[in-house]
Amino acid sequence: ITTSGPTAVAALENGSIRTFEIKPEDAGLKTAKPEALRGGDADANAQALRSVLDNKESAYRDVALMNAAAALMVAQAA
Repeated sequence: ITTSGPTAVAALENGSIRTFEIKPEDAGLKTAKPEALRGGDADANAQALRSVLDNKESAYRDVALMNAAAALMVAQAA
């Protein structure tokens, strides 16, 4: 799941497949420019990961939030 645009989803619900899109705005997040999600060298990537773990606002954090929320939904823990 990305925050640089809509993500197509196919969900199996009660034996039927439902397709839909999710957008960052659906979760109250901003749409990120793809460049904001590009990685860098090892040091830059390590710093980006640390900022996510420290809950600092960034495009990386927003992607992590969207994917964590989706995992909770799939696990029926949300």
